[in-house]
Amino acid sequence: WLEPRSTVPEEITSDLWSLALAGVLTCLVAPIAEEIFFRGLLTRGLLRWGTWPALAIPAAIFSAIHLDPGSFIPF
Repeated sequence: WLEPRSTVPEEITSDLWSLALAGVLTCLVAPIAEEIFFRGLLTRGLLRWGTWPALAIPAAIFSAIHLDPGSFIPF
């Protein structure tokens, strides 16, 4: 039960073009969209509450969304 399993659907890994598109979206588009949302919109929107809340709140939400308890504090 501790053996890692892929969360990628079989339909994506069986077709080369689908796999390439998924790779581009995962490696390029997703991180850019996250930066725009968390660092751009959310952080700037919270700056009126001060620097520390504007940094801490988006960081906590970012960590919670990624659901990795071991990375919660480092993120």
